[in-house]
Amino acid sequence: MNEFINIFKNLREHLMNGVSYMIPVVVAGGVLMAAALIMYGQAGVPEKGLAADIWKIGVTGIGLMVPVLSAYIAASIADRAGIAPGLISGLVASNIGAGFLGGLVSGIIAGVVCYYLKKIPLHPYIRSLGPIIIIPILGTLITSGILLWGIGTYVAIAMSAANQFLTSMTDSNKIILGLIVGAMIAFDMGGPINKVAYSLMVAMWDQEYFLMPVHALWR
Repeated sequence: MNEFINIFKNLREHLMNGVSYMIPVVVAGGVLMAAALIMYGQAGVPEKGLAADIWKIGVTGIGLMVPVLSAYIAASIADRAGIAPGLISGLVASNIGAGFLGGLVSGIIAGVVCYYLKKIPLHPYIRSLGPIIIIPILGTLITSGILLWGIGTYVAIAMSAANQFLTSMTDSNKIILGLIVGAMIAFDMGGPINKVAYSLMVAMWDQEYFLMPVHALWR
């Protein structure tokens, strides 16, 4: 029980680990998407030519955001044993529409599950198979099962509600939101509040709500 409590006492450290590994993936994808828009030179998404290819590469990078976040939260909790379950369950979370919030949840669950799976005593003949076969398979099945057959639907509903709230805001409210997010990013010099604000904006990158101001530059 004390170990379980300690995991959640250090939850900020685990979340920050996931975010720190996620950021390079997001930066690469986001910059390539922006470069594609500049090359396209028109409103909307590039549909053909080099700009369209670069756009697809960028979108692929952004699509890895949730799985990478989930994998390295899990790795922070359970070491390397948590990477595969975290990565796969993060992709499951992304596929069911749970988004960034789903990545946080799947990473924590995968980390906790794999942490305790590592404590199960194995026969010496199969002990070496634990971290490379047994734990990844069981950890992936348990974590992804919890998402698919349990809480994943509710996380997806919460993420959808947040998306709808943001996309329904008027122009004046968007300005207020931008001021709040900017203040959060500048508040603690790269600390947890900064990371929450940054991650929220990144999580919403592929929504029309955030792409519209970029498109407007080319009109």
